[in-house]
Amino acid sequence: MTRQKTAVQRGDKFIKVDNPKIVWEVEGPVDHLEMEPHVRLAQIGRPKRKLTLAVSVLLDPNFHLRV
Repeated sequence: MTRQKTAVQRGDKFIKVDNPKIVWEVEGPVDHLEMEPHVRLAQIGRPKRKLTLAVSVLLDPNFHLRV
């Protein structure tokens, strides 16, 4: 069974709709066999600050926008 590719790539940048001053950059996928696709993000300017989000949430325009 092949895994579906995520619709985001390493280096893509996003902002949260409710906090557009902080930009997050995709570091890469998080591979968990039992979960929907997730990616790891790092805050631009504060690379030690990380988030792990489902790709579906990251691509939902009610929560995040690609920049």
